[in-house]
Amino acid sequence: MLARKLRQGELSSAALLELFLERVERLDRRLNAVVVRDFERARARAAAADEATRRGEVWGPLHGLPMTVKEEMAIAGLPRCCGRAEDIGHVDQESCEAVARLQAAGAVIFGKTNVPTGCLDWQSYNAVYGQTLNPWRDDVSPGGSSGGAAAAVAAGLTPLELGGDTAGSIRVPAAFCGVVGLAPSHGTVPTGRPDWEAVVYGPLARSAADCALALSVLAGRPAVADAAAREVARPVEWGGVRVAAWSGGRGSGLGRGDASFCQPDCGVQRAVRRAAEALRAAGATVVEEARPRALADPNASLALYRRLLSLTAETADEGAAGGEGAAVRAEQAALASAWASFFARTATSTSSHDVGAIDVMLLPVTVSNAFASDPAPGQDAHTAGRAFASCDGGGGGGGGAPRDYGAHFFWPHLAIVAQLPSVAVPIGTERRSGLPLSVQLVGPRGQEERLLRYAASLMALLPPMGRPPGC
Repeated sequence: MLARKLRQGELSSAALLELFLERVERLDRRLNAVVVRDFERARARAAAADEATRRGEVWGPLHGLPMTVKEEMAIAGLPRCCGRAEDIGHVDQESCEAVARLQAAGAVIFGKTNVPTGCLDWQSYNAVYGQTLNPWRDDVSPGGSSGGAAAAVAAGLTPLELGGDTAGSIRVPAAFCGVVGLAPSHGTVPTGRPDWEAVVYGPLARSAADCALALSVLAGRPAVADAAAREVARPVEWGGVRVAAWSGGRGSGLGRGDASFCQPDCGVQRAVRRAAEALRAAGATVVEEARPRALADPNASLALYRRLLSLTAETADEGAAGGEGAAVRAEQAALASAWASFFARTATSTSSHDVGAIDVMLLPVTVSNAFASDPAPGQDAHTAGRAFASCDGGGGGGGGAPRDYGAHFFWPHLAIVAQLPSVAVPIGTERRSGLPLSVQLVGPRGQEERLLRYAASLMALLPPMGRPPGC
């Protein structure tokens, strides 16, 4: 692990930084992922980290580690516009708390990565910084809104990233680019947003152990960061672990109402089944198409999520007056309770949905693998009314035909609306398209470390992800 070698003086922070900066200069001309560059301040901080190492000082678990963060994150002295032309020239005077925690732990932040306009797209294009490409194929999206983050990690421009997620903005790019992306339980990492907002910040990296190291820092637990990373890297004994696998195929409850357009492409369904088969072969008990009773009608969860997104500060504060904000929070609490019962080890039920004693849920990250890019002017600021061209080509749920852009909301929303942790797990590449395949794991609230351990062990059961061409 780079962080450990830096702390022990086996690596120079300055030399490691130059390696990443050289890769940015060489590879990012094509990818356009690192759009705000702070190279000189990073060089000064890396040199200071090396000098501290020579004195026997360690700043923290990320001592001297070069990394980048999503452009929407505030860093003192750097511009932040979230791709909006009207905000060009805005420079933050102080860093947001999540970034400050990374810096306090010793991180050397050398740049910020691209996002769509206003962070409102599953592509990463804006009129200020342009389009970010997917390292695996130039013609497909790297995802959004943390698309630059995922592309930078996948291409080896950075070892670690900080992203944000409301509708899949960490997990979808991670899946499209073939890296690990964690959306923690709501409130685990400070976002500076009101408590009711469905926003979480979390890490993207090439391994689950690296995400665990970063999460401990971001959650304000730097003293346990190394132990958390070691625990996540420890293999899981799958015997006795109960996995609920929901592929979203025909007969899985997505054939009616608003959720009918959310059936995943065949390639996505195959990825979930492939992961389920690997877990079953390793000794896990896999319960097919199981889900909480509250999701017997997936339309209700999706409708609640849409209402949550539509809240304004005024309606969210109506509280005891019995307004929309109070109603949404009450329904959200009931949904979260249903999920908690689903994961409870003491739960017993004969329902076809509440199967009890579930340890982790396996499901799609979203409805498709990386789809064809379409950064047409005027289409980058909002997703309503758009369509995307699936690259699946295998029929089912889309099969290459244009699909409703809003379908990408469904699978990522499930964990966010219930305030649960979820992680995108890369499990290889699709044979025909060559694009990354990923699945999503969802676990009980506050159990990020256990969820990441499941992710690490699942990845170990399948062929290694490999690297994008030319990277």
